[in-house]
Order: sequence, then structure tokens, then C-alpha cells
Amino acid sequence: MSGYELGRLADLIACPECHAKLVVGNRSSEAGESVESLVCTGPGCRLSYPVREGIPMLLVDEAESLEDSAWQAAVGAAVVAAVEAAVEAAVEAAVGDVSEESETDVESETEAGEENES
Repeated sequence: MSGYELGRLADLIACPECHAKLVVGNRSSEAGESVESLVCTGPGCRLSYPVREGIPMLLVDEAESLEDSAWQAAVGAAVVAAVEAAVEAAVEAAVGDVSEESETDVESETEAGEENES
């Protein structure tokens, strides 16, 4: 396997045909195996670029044109995964902010109590 994450690579590159965003997709091969690919999010393009031994083959001649239903399934699954990751990051950030605010409030109340005692 390669030393990079395919999803992170997909964030950096675009479809060679239409320049739309690429997402990581999985499809079944003719032998019934799960095959990783990079799928173009452009609805007019719908190309799926194969990944062989961890290397994306970003050649239009090597790409497979997906039927609309297969394209929607691949892109939809990637969008759901991206939304879930974004929500998780937002929750973690919000929890961190709340924890920091709580600590600041406790410190402020402690300082105010000490001032009132003097």
C-alpha cells in the first residue's frame, strides 16, 4: 500500500476531463471484488478512475463512464462520509470550546469569591 491517504489526495486533485472534484469510491469488479476508484463529481462527466496498487490512474482513456445510478451511489456515499466527518469535527471543536469556557468561568468565580472575602 502507499504512504498516503487516497481521500486526502482526492482533495488535492481534480478530474482531468472536466476539472470537477474527485471523491473516493468503491465498486464491484467483474470478478465480484471491491475495487477502489476516484469518481468525478461532475454530473455531466461521471467518470470513475481506477486505482491500481494504490496509484490512481488519472487518464481519461483508463476511466470508466458510470451509469447515472452507479454515479449517484458513489458520489452520494462520499458526500455522506464528508458530512459525517465535518459534523464530528464541529462537535469536537464545540466541546473543546465549552470545556475552555467552563474552566474560565470557574476561575473567574473563584477570583470573585476571593475578592469578596477580603
